[in-house]
Amino acid sequence: MSEGSEIGGIYRGAYKAAIELVCTSVDAYAKVAGQSQAIADVMLFEIAKHIEMMPEGRAAKFLDHFLFGGGEDMTFHSATLLNEDIGVRRRVSDVIGEKLRANPSLAKKNMSGGEYVISIRQRDYLIPDWKNALGSFAFEWELANLSSDRKRIFANVWGANEYKWHPAADRVTQCIHKAGDRLAKSKEVRARNFWMIGKPTIIVISTGKPIDV
Repeated sequence: MSEGSEIGGIYRGAYKAAIELVCTSVDAYAKVAGQSQAIADVMLFEIAKHIEMMPEGRAAKFLDHFLFGGGEDMTFHSATLLNEDIGVRRRVSDVIGEKLRANPSLAKKNMSGGEYVISIRQRDYLIPDWKNALGSFAFEWELANLSSDRKRIFANVWGANEYKWHPAADRVTQCIHKAGDRLAKSKEVRARNFWMIGKPTIIVISTGKPIDV
């Protein structure tokens, strides 16, 4: 193990221990106050929101919808995400360009699924508010048009993913994910998982050289 990875492991362990301490402390406080586990879990998320999220930001809005929205879908404009977060736009542009260069016949099918899915990973985001709101996200795409010189792609892009928690995953925030999973199953509060839906938009991708379709 390199020195850098060892230090990273120590930092990750310390960070996880600190978060676990917060989770344990909130549970203990709620128990002393005569509150239920569900109320303790809501309190934990309210603390996390005020520490980690922008006031009135998208992540806070999506978290509030999870806690109080009863599972109704949430929609947003894909164009807003792609215009604001250059990292996500780069990921979408790169994947579509690479897939069309590798398999030009994709341009003629206009289908969904498989090669027409783009996974947005958490490391692709450059804006924390978008990352905290959406997490891992899936876009789909289809070719809408090509410029006359075939150096620009006009692609129709849309997406959807479920807002949910992953209690079994070994994350530094695992105790928070466990709290979210408990809340989603609770009959005491309105917290429920929901679908995040990105409305379709056209994205223009410059390839620098003609796409051979």
